[in-house]
Amino acid sequence: MARRARNDKKGYFYHLICRGQRKNPLFFSPVDRIVYFMFINEILREHDIEIFAYCLMKNHIHLLVRRNNHPIHNFMKRLNTKYALYFNKKYGLVGHVFQGRYKLIIVLDESYLFHLVKYIHLNPVNASICDVPGEYKYSSAAFYEGNKEKHILNIKGLSEIGSKSHYLKLMNSEIGEYSTYKDAIGNEADYLSFEKRYPGREKGRFVQRRNLEEKQITITKDLDKYLKKRKIKFDRIIKHKKAPELMKVKVSAIKYLLNRGYTRAEIARLFGMTKSWVTKLLARYYEKRI
Repeated sequence: MARRARNDKKGYFYHLICRGQRKNPLFFSPVDRIVYFMFINEILREHDIEIFAYCLMKNHIHLLVRRNNHPIHNFMKRLNTKYALYFNKKYGLVGHVFQGRYKLIIVLDESYLFHLVKYIHLNPVNASICDVPGEYKYSSAAFYEGNKEKHILNIKGLSEIGSKSHYLKLMNSEIGEYSTYKDAIGNEADYLSFEKRYPGREKGRFVQRRNLEEKQITITKDLDKYLKKRKIKFDRIIKHKKAPELMKVKVSAIKYLLNRGYTRAEIARLFGMTKSWVTKLLARYYEKRI
Protein backbone atom coordinates (compact mmCIF):
# COMPACT_ATOMS: atom_id res chain seq x y z
CA MET A 1 0.00 0.00 0.00
CA ALA A 2 1.33 3.47 -0.91
CA ARG A 3 2.12 5.77 1.99
CA ARG A 4 -0.23 8.70 2.55
CA ALA A 5 1.07 12.00 1.21
CA ARG A 6 1.76 14.56 3.91
CA ASN A 7 1.16 18.29 3.97
CA ASP A 8 4.27 20.16 2.86
CA LYS A 9 3.12 23.66 1.98
CA LYS A 10 4.98 26.89 1.45
CA GLY A 11 4.95 29.53 4.21
CA TYR A 12 4.08 27.27 7.17
CA PHE A 13 6.04 26.28 10.26
CA TYR A 14 6.64 22.59 10.94
CA HIS A 15 7.79 20.59 13.93
CA LEU A 16 10.02 17.76 12.67
CA ILE A 17 10.94 14.76 14.82
CA CYS A 18 13.41 12.02 13.88
CA ARG A 19 13.94 8.97 16.10
CA GLY A 20 16.57 6.27 16.16
CA GLN A 21 15.54 2.83 14.96
CA ARG A 22 13.93 0.94 17.88
CA LYS A 23 14.86 3.95 20.07
CA ASN A 24 18.56 3.25 19.54
CA PRO A 25 21.05 6.12 19.91
CA LEU A 26 21.64 8.40 16.95
CA PHE A 27 24.75 9.95 18.52
CA PHE A 28 27.51 8.14 20.40
CA SER A 29 29.92 11.07 20.71
CA PRO A 30 30.05 14.88 20.45
CA VAL A 31 31.68 14.43 17.05
CA ASP A 32 28.53 12.71 15.75
CA ARG A 33 26.42 15.73 16.64
CA ILE A 34 28.93 18.10 15.05
CA VAL A 35 28.81 16.04 11.85
CA TYR A 36 24.99 16.22 11.86
CA PHE A 37 25.17 20.01 12.20
CA MET A 38 27.74 20.10 9.40
CA PHE A 39 25.33 18.24 7.12
CA ILE A 40 22.50 20.62 8.07
CA ASN A 41 24.59 23.68 7.16
CA GLU A 42 25.69 22.09 3.91
CA ILE A 43 22.16 21.22 2.78
CA LEU A 44 20.65 24.52 3.94
CA ARG A 45 22.84 26.26 1.36
CA GLU A 46 20.92 24.39 -1.34
CA HIS A 47 17.38 24.50 0.09
CA ASP A 48 15.08 27.39 0.95
CA ILE A 49 14.30 26.09 4.44
CA GLU A 50 14.69 28.15 7.63
CA ILE A 51 15.44 26.68 11.07
CA PHE A 52 14.10 28.48 14.15
CA ALA A 53 14.80 25.99 16.96
CA TYR A 54 16.48 22.62 17.40
CA CYS A 55 17.50 20.04 19.97
CA LEU A 56 19.63 16.96 19.37
CA MET A 57 18.96 14.36 22.03
CA LYS A 58 20.74 11.01 22.20
CA ASN A 59 18.12 9.00 20.31
CA HIS A 60 15.90 11.63 18.72
CA ILE A 61 15.98 15.07 17.08
CA HIS A 62 13.63 18.06 17.17
CA LEU A 63 13.64 20.78 14.49
CA LEU A 64 11.34 23.78 14.12
CA VAL A 65 11.46 24.91 10.50
CA ARG A 66 9.64 27.14 8.07
CA ARG A 67 9.10 25.76 4.60
CA ASN A 68 9.66 28.35 1.84
CA ASN A 69 10.25 27.46 -1.82
CA HIS A 70 11.77 23.98 -1.43
CA PRO A 71 9.84 20.95 -0.10
CA ILE A 72 10.76 19.73 3.36
CA HIS A 73 10.92 16.11 2.25
CA ASN A 74 13.81 16.90 -0.13
CA PHE A 75 15.75 18.59 2.67
CA MET A 76 15.12 15.82 5.21
CA LYS A 77 15.79 13.02 2.76
CA ARG A 78 19.23 14.37 1.95
CA LEU A 79 20.03 15.17 5.58
CA ASN A 80 19.04 11.80 7.03
CA THR A 81 20.54 9.83 4.14
CA LYS A 82 23.92 11.55 4.50
CA TYR A 83 23.95 11.06 8.26
CA ALA A 84 22.84 7.40 8.06
CA LEU A 85 25.66 6.63 5.61
CA TYR A 86 28.17 8.36 7.89
CA PHE A 87 26.82 6.62 11.01
CA ASN A 88 26.81 3.09 9.56
CA LYS A 89 30.25 3.48 8.02
CA LYS A 90 31.80 4.87 11.22
CA TYR A 91 30.38 2.19 13.52
CA GLY A 92 30.45 -0.75 11.08
CA LEU A 93 26.67 -1.14 11.08
CA VAL A 94 24.10 -1.98 8.41
CA GLY A 95 20.38 -1.35 8.06
CA HIS A 96 18.15 1.52 9.11
CA VAL A 97 19.47 4.25 11.39
CA PHE A 98 16.20 6.19 11.70
CA GLN A 99 12.82 4.81 12.74
CA GLY A 100 10.76 5.11 9.57
CA ARG A 101 9.93 8.50 8.12
CA TYR A 102 10.51 11.62 10.17
CA LYS A 103 7.38 12.92 11.88
CA LEU A 104 6.05 16.16 10.38
CA ILE A 105 3.54 18.31 12.28
CA ILE A 106 2.26 21.53 10.73
CA VAL A 107 1.73 24.42 13.17
CA LEU A 108 -1.62 26.18 12.63
CA ASP A 109 -1.75 28.13 15.90
CA GLU A 110 0.63 31.08 16.43
CA SER A 111 0.63 30.90 20.23
CA TYR A 112 1.48 27.21 20.06
CA LEU A 113 4.43 28.11 17.83
CA PHE A 114 6.04 29.99 20.72
CA HIS A 115 5.35 27.22 23.21
CA LEU A 116 6.83 24.76 20.73
CA VAL A 117 10.18 26.53 21.17
CA LYS A 118 9.82 26.04 24.92
CA TYR A 119 8.89 22.37 24.51
CA ILE A 120 11.91 21.70 22.28
CA HIS A 121 14.33 23.43 24.66
CA LEU A 122 12.96 21.62 27.73
CA ASN A 123 13.76 18.17 26.34
CA PRO A 124 17.20 17.84 28.02
CA VAL A 125 15.82 19.28 31.29
CA ASN A 126 12.98 16.76 31.34
CA ALA A 127 15.52 14.01 30.65
CA SER A 128 17.57 15.18 33.70
CA ILE A 129 20.59 15.98 31.53
CA CYS A 130 20.83 19.58 32.73
CA ASP A 131 19.09 21.93 35.17
CA VAL A 132 18.25 24.74 32.73
CA PRO A 133 17.84 24.66 28.93
CA GLY A 134 20.72 27.06 28.23
CA GLU A 135 23.27 24.64 29.70
CA TYR A 136 22.63 22.05 27.00
CA LYS A 137 25.22 22.32 24.22
CA TYR A 138 23.16 20.84 21.40
CA SER A 139 19.99 22.95 21.37
CA SER A 140 19.15 26.50 20.34
CA ALA A 141 18.27 27.52 23.92
CA ALA A 142 21.55 29.41 24.44
CA PHE A 143 20.94 31.27 21.16
CA TYR A 144 17.55 32.49 22.43
CA GLU A 145 19.21 33.55 25.67
CA GLY A 146 21.46 35.91 23.72
CA ASN A 147 24.59 33.80 23.21
CA LYS A 148 26.32 33.32 19.89
CA GLU A 149 25.03 30.40 17.84
CA LYS A 150 27.76 27.78 17.38
CA HIS A 151 26.13 25.07 15.31
CA ILE A 152 23.56 26.20 12.72
CA LEU A 153 24.99 29.16 10.83
CA ASN A 154 21.81 30.77 9.52
CA ILE A 155 19.42 30.04 12.38
CA LYS A 156 16.51 32.45 12.72
CA GLY A 157 14.92 33.70 15.92
CA LEU A 158 11.17 34.16 16.20
CA SER A 159 10.78 37.94 16.28
CA GLU A 160 7.97 37.83 18.87
CA ILE A 161 10.33 36.23 21.40
CA GLY A 162 13.54 37.66 20.00
CA SER A 163 14.67 39.44 23.14
CA LYS A 164 16.07 37.57 26.13
CA SER A 165 13.39 39.00 28.45
CA HIS A 166 10.55 37.82 26.21
CA TYR A 167 12.13 34.40 25.90
CA LEU A 168 12.60 33.98 29.67
CA LYS A 169 9.00 35.09 30.19
CA LEU A 170 7.88 32.41 27.75
CA MET A 171 9.97 29.75 29.50
CA ASN A 172 8.28 30.57 32.82
CA SER A 173 4.77 30.43 31.37
CA GLU A 174 2.42 27.46 31.23
CA ILE A 175 1.98 25.53 28.01
CA GLY A 176 -1.66 25.67 27.00
CA GLU A 177 -3.85 22.87 25.70
CA TYR A 178 -3.88 22.38 21.96
CA SER A 179 -5.84 19.97 19.82
CA THR A 180 -4.02 17.57 17.52
CA TYR A 181 -5.56 16.63 14.18
CA LYS A 182 -3.50 13.90 12.50
CA ASP A 183 -0.37 15.82 11.41
CA ALA A 184 -1.45 19.30 12.50
CA ILE A 185 -1.65 21.18 15.79
CA GLY A 186 -3.80 24.22 16.43
CA ASN A 187 -7.50 24.76 17.00
CA GLU A 188 -10.39 23.11 15.24
CA ALA A 189 -11.30 26.17 13.16
CA ASP A 190 -7.74 26.47 11.81
CA TYR A 191 -7.63 22.79 10.94
CA LEU A 192 -11.02 22.75 9.17
CA SER A 193 -10.11 25.81 7.08
CA PHE A 194 -6.64 24.50 6.17
CA GLU A 195 -6.37 23.45 2.53
CA LYS A 196 -5.09 19.88 2.73
CA ARG A 197 -4.60 19.23 -0.97
CA TYR A 198 -1.44 20.07 -2.84
CA PRO A 199 -1.64 22.58 -5.70
CA GLY A 200 -2.18 20.63 -8.93
CA ARG A 201 -3.21 17.47 -7.11
CA GLU A 202 -6.52 17.48 -8.97
CA LYS A 203 -4.50 16.58 -12.09
CA GLY A 204 -3.70 13.31 -10.41
CA ARG A 205 -1.58 10.85 -12.32
CA PHE A 206 -0.43 13.42 -14.86
CA VAL A 207 1.42 15.41 -12.18
CA GLN A 208 2.85 12.23 -10.67
CA ARG A 209 4.03 11.00 -14.07
CA ARG A 210 5.61 14.36 -14.92
CA ASN A 211 7.52 14.45 -11.62
CA LEU A 212 8.70 10.88 -12.24
CA GLU A 213 9.98 11.80 -15.70
CA GLU A 214 11.84 14.83 -14.31
CA LYS A 215 13.43 12.65 -11.64
CA GLN A 216 14.60 10.12 -14.23
CA ILE A 217 16.22 12.89 -16.30
CA THR A 218 18.14 14.09 -13.24
CA ILE A 219 19.36 10.65 -12.14
CA THR A 220 20.38 9.81 -15.73
CA LYS A 221 22.52 12.94 -15.92
CA ASP A 222 24.20 12.10 -12.61
CA LEU A 223 24.96 8.55 -13.76
CA ASP A 224 26.31 9.74 -17.14
CA LYS A 225 28.62 12.17 -15.33
CA TYR A 226 29.89 9.35 -13.09
CA LEU A 227 30.48 6.92 -15.97
CA LYS A 228 32.10 9.58 -18.15
CA LYS A 229 34.92 9.97 -15.64
CA ARG A 230 35.56 6.22 -15.96
CA LYS A 231 35.27 6.29 -19.76
CA ILE A 232 32.46 3.73 -19.78
CA LYS A 233 29.18 4.07 -21.64
CA PHE A 234 25.88 3.29 -19.96
CA ASP A 235 24.83 0.96 -22.80
CA ARG A 236 27.86 -1.22 -22.16
CA ILE A 237 27.05 -2.03 -18.52
CA ILE A 238 23.43 -2.67 -19.48
CA LYS A 239 24.12 -5.05 -22.41
CA HIS A 240 26.87 -7.01 -20.67
CA LYS A 241 24.96 -7.59 -17.44
CA LYS A 242 27.12 -10.35 -15.99
CA ALA A 243 30.56 -9.39 -17.29
CA PRO A 244 32.84 -9.56 -14.20
CA GLU A 245 34.94 -6.57 -15.26
CA LEU A 246 31.82 -4.38 -15.50
CA MET A 247 30.02 -5.63 -12.39
CA LYS A 248 32.33 -3.68 -10.10
CA VAL A 249 31.62 -0.50 -12.06
CA LYS A 250 27.87 -1.14 -11.96
CA VAL A 251 27.81 -1.67 -8.20
CA SER A 252 30.05 1.37 -7.62
CA ALA A 253 27.65 3.42 -9.75
CA ILE A 254 24.71 2.25 -7.66
CA LYS A 255 26.51 3.20 -4.43
CA TYR A 256 27.32 6.60 -5.95
CA LEU A 257 23.65 7.21 -6.75
CA LEU A 258 22.59 6.11 -3.26
CA ASN A 259 25.05 8.61 -1.77
CA ARG A 260 23.51 11.29 -4.00
CA GLY A 261 20.19 10.66 -2.24
CA TYR A 262 18.35 8.57 -4.86
CA THR A 263 16.23 5.68 -3.68
CA ARG A 264 16.76 2.05 -4.64
CA ALA A 265 13.45 2.10 -6.49
CA GLU A 266 14.62 5.06 -8.64
CA ILE A 267 17.95 3.36 -9.35
CA ALA A 268 16.25 0.08 -10.24
CA ARG A 269 13.96 1.92 -12.67
CA LEU A 270 17.00 3.49 -14.31
CA PHE A 271 18.63 0.09 -14.88
CA GLY A 272 15.36 -1.51 -15.95
CA MET A 273 15.38 -3.91 -13.02
CA THR A 274 13.51 -4.36 -9.73
CA LYS A 275 14.23 -2.81 -6.34
CA SER A 276 15.00 -6.25 -4.88
CA TRP A 277 17.57 -6.74 -7.64
CA VAL A 278 19.46 -3.66 -6.47
CA THR A 279 19.40 -4.90 -2.88
CA LYS A 280 20.62 -8.39 -3.82
CA LEU A 281 23.34 -7.00 -6.07
CA LEU A 282 24.73 -4.80 -3.32
CA ALA A 283 24.66 -7.65 -0.81
CA ARG A 284 26.33 -10.07 -3.22
CA TYR A 285 29.10 -7.91 -4.65
CA TYR A 286 29.69 -4.78 -2.64
CA GLU A 287 30.75 -6.33 0.64
CA LYS A 288 32.80 -9.14 -0.98
CA ARG A 289 34.56 -7.47 -3.87
CA ILE A 290 34.77 -3.74 -3.34
